[in-house]
Amino acid sequence: MGTVDLPFLPYTSGLEVALQAMRKYQRSAVVTDAKEGLWLFRAGPVVQGLARNLKYLADLETRKRVYTASHEELLPLGIPLVETYPAWDRMREFMDEKARAYIVIIPSKSFLSLAPEPKGLIQLVSRHEELANLLRSGPTDCYCTDASRGSSPHEFSQPLPKDGLCPFDQSKIVCS
Repeated sequence: MGTVDLPFLPYTSGLEVALQAMRKYQRSAVVTDAKEGLWLFRAGPVVQGLARNLKYLADLETRKRVYTASHEELLPLGIPLVETYPAWDRMREFMDEKARAYIVIIPSKSFLSLAPEPKGLIQLVSRHEELANLLRSGPTDCYCTDASRGSSPHEFSQPLPKDGLCPFDQSKIVCS
């Protein structure tokens, strides 16, 4: 289990805006609000989208649904809304029951409409500490685009090979 504060943006935000927010807060993902709920967008797919000349987060297919837990769900289970650490075991059971890797605790429905664009930071609870650690780091400048890795393009550090291909999987390297 782990928590991480991530930039919280409108679903209609541009990919450049998302990448700038990640860099500003040294995080490698953003959370967005859409009519159907919250989504997590990681840095790799955002950089890939920019390389494919996509414009908006909403254009990306690679995203993760974030379960939104209300205080009405959590309080009867003894899970506090803030500082959930003392209740990690109960939170883990709750996330397993919902079959979710990520969860955001929303104290009230009005929260999503309170802040202007960009909406600031939102705390994400991750089922696995390793996932939270990945999100806590800032985005890198370059990612390998191996399609077989799906939603997890891997980072690549400078300097780039002369042929622009990843030496590990021979995929094209894209940089922001």
